[in-house]
Parts: sequence; C-alpha cells; structure tokens
Amino acid sequence: MIKIKNTVKKIYRILKRRDFWYTTDISCQNKFVGSAYGGWWMAQTDFTTEDIVLSFGLGEDISFDLGIIENYGCQVYGFDPTPKSITYLKSLSLPSNFILKEYGLGAKDDMADFFLPTNEEHVSGSVLAHEGQGTKVSVPLKSMKTLLKELGINKNIAILKMDIEGAEYNIIKSLFPLPVKIDQILVEYHHFFSNVSNDETINSIKLLNDNGYYLFNIDGYNYSFISKDLITVQ
Repeated sequence: MIKIKNTVKKIYRILKRRDFWYTTDISCQNKFVGSAYGGWWMAQTDFTTEDIVLSFGLGEDISFDLGIIENYGCQVYGFDPTPKSITYLKSLSLPSNFILKEYGLGAKDDMADFFLPTNEEHVSGSVLAHEGQGTKVSVPLKSMKTLLKELGINKNIAILKMDIEGAEYNIIKSLFPLPVKIDQILVEYHHFFSNVSNDETINSIKLLNDNGYYLFNIDGYNYSFISKDLITVQ
C-alpha cells in the first residue's frame, strides 16, 4: 500500500513538472537508517568505529546521524549554519562522536546570504532564494578542501550526506577531483523548487556517474550513490 501511495505521489509530481522518472544504476544491499522524515538509505558496507561521516544539513532531525553512531560507532561531523538548528542541537545531550560545526558547505570559502523560511514551524534555510522564504542572515561556508584540512581529515570518508536546500548542484560540481575518497554520497535534490529544473538534477546525477558513483536507491527526492570501488552487486 505504501509503495502504491508513493508511486501515485510521484506521478502527481511528474504531472506538475516537479519530478521525473529515473532508474537506479545498480542493486546492492542497503539499509534505511533514521526516522521516516530524516532517515536515509545507505549501502551496507563494512563500517568500523574508525569511519568518518560528514553530514551537511541537520535541521531538527539527526536520527540518521545518531543511527549511524548507534549501529556502527562511526565519527560523525554534523554541519548546519541555520540559527534555529544550532539552538536546537545545542539543547541536546549528544554522544561524544557527534561533532557539531556551525557552518555550511560551499563551493568556496565565503560568507553567504542565507534565506530563512517564513513559516516558523520550518527550520531549513537555503543559500538559494526560492518561494516560502523571508528574512536572510549571513552565514559562513567552507569548501570541502578547507574543512577537511581544518578537521585534520586525510583519509576516506565513509558517507557524505547533503540535505542543503538547493546548494547541492554547485557543491557537487566543485567536489571533483575529490581531495579524499568518498565511499557513499547521499543527496537530497531540490528540483521541486520552482527555480530549479529537472535537468539540473539529471545533469548532476550524470556528473556523479562520470566520476565513478552509481545510483542504488531513490526515495522521494533522496538519491543514494556508491563508489564503483565498493559495489557488491546482488
């Protein structure tokens, strides 16, 4: 029944030109981690306590990040420059291997306008101006190269997760060549924004494909990719 409902929703979005049909590249063992709202599908690889996860865009749901820590003991770095998110996360009693950073990921080091939602019940801001936004604040962004250097990370990243409200397109373009190997890339695409086209997402997927990442799961607007070096085909 859930699958049928999701299919109907997708057809409706396609008719509204806010989505498109796309098929995965491969099939691999995968697992859903986190809440129904904030969770992600990830490939089941051999995680260890030495593995590093970079999670960009936290909002008020870090169930995925906490699930990764609980299940695998990984080191998780969480990034979000949104004032409301920072306040919320600082109110929590977080495990020692969750490290909060109060800045966002950018294509370059910069201070950027960050548009906040007009609906006070919402939390996620965006560097991309779109409908449903009100006031803006200035927030720090750091490139992948800079933040890896500052954090002292010079080894493989197990998972790079991006839920960054439309900024993912430029970020993905700026990633390659990668400063370190990344095993999995989990990204929410935002072609449902009125000023983002379906083609932008399709081109971003193709860019990841061209750089050795294959799509193994689509869940709404969440797309999960794995490096070709780690593929175990069922």
